[in-house]
Amino acid sequence: MNLAALDLNLLVVLDALLAEKSVSGAARRLNSTQPAVSRALGKLRVWFDDPLLARTRTGMAPTAMGLSLAAEVRGVVDRIQGFVDRRETFAPATARRTFRLTMSDYPQQVVCERLLPHLARRAPFVDVDVRPWSLSFPDALEAGILDAAVSPPITTVPGLHSAELVRDELVLVVRREHPVAKKKRLTLDDYCALSHAQAAPNGRSGSFIDDILAARGLSRRVVLRLPSMLAMSTLVASSDCCATIPRRLAETHAVSHALAVLALPFDAPGIGLSLIWHERSQLDPGHAWLRSALVSLFAPEKVTDKPAALLDLKRRASRTL
Repeated sequence: MNLAALDLNLLVVLDALLAEKSVSGAARRLNSTQPAVSRALGKLRVWFDDPLLARTRTGMAPTAMGLSLAAEVRGVVDRIQGFVDRRETFAPATARRTFRLTMSDYPQQVVCERLLPHLARRAPFVDVDVRPWSLSFPDALEAGILDAAVSPPITTVPGLHSAELVRDELVLVVRREHPVAKKKRLTLDDYCALSHAQAAPNGRSGSFIDDILAARGLSRRVVLRLPSMLAMSTLVASSDCCATIPRRLAETHAVSHALAVLALPFDAPGIGLSLIWHERSQLDPGHAWLRSALVSLFAPEKVTDKPAALLDLKRRASRTL
């Protein structure tokens, strides 16, 4: 017997026939018609090479083959029904699960400083494994290696979903004793004359800031390019370098690193962080809980109404600061 040749829906019909011992009864049970059930019974008789149900003076009765199949068919149908009806649940208070995320150092601080206390209160047995940031994260999401990424908002990529967490504005930071720190308003010439430190998590030169300047026929000198945005505050505090960073980070480090925070002398897009996941995780209850938790934790974090700069994942192009 070739199982691939059997319509497994026929087992549902056989289960109803053996239970009802009647074609009309099985049709009512299945919300079908008598001719349809009769046709199914004919196919089953051919398949098993047995009448399965035989007519008697009091109706239909299972044959010996039918009787031997009844319990097994009922078990198979129950298991299939249970598989189809199964709805996985996620109880955060008792769930034991590790979520695998990827993000660079800035979102690591922003996300983890809020997520960890929330997990301690609501999901004490849930762990977070943060993996190194890479522009290949969409492939890891698709393969199930990662559960989610926290990234600048992305261009549309089939199979990926996203939800905005943070949208911030960009500012300039310098040490408090820097000559430009006392200026009330920077000019474009002031900005371009400074020595700049640039965050480039993927080690690539160029940025959307440089694109904005180039459109005006201007350029800046980047004297330091490094993968860590968090490290820039310490380096700026001890040198004449400046850095263009999110206001949230600038104000956090202004006191501890003795920094002056200055407005940019040009219009720049916002800097955003989005939670990104693959379609394969969309209906997972645990994943849905984590997404909901993160979005609710960052609901008020919209410092600016300016659209955030996009990360072009089709070209795997990193748009740094």
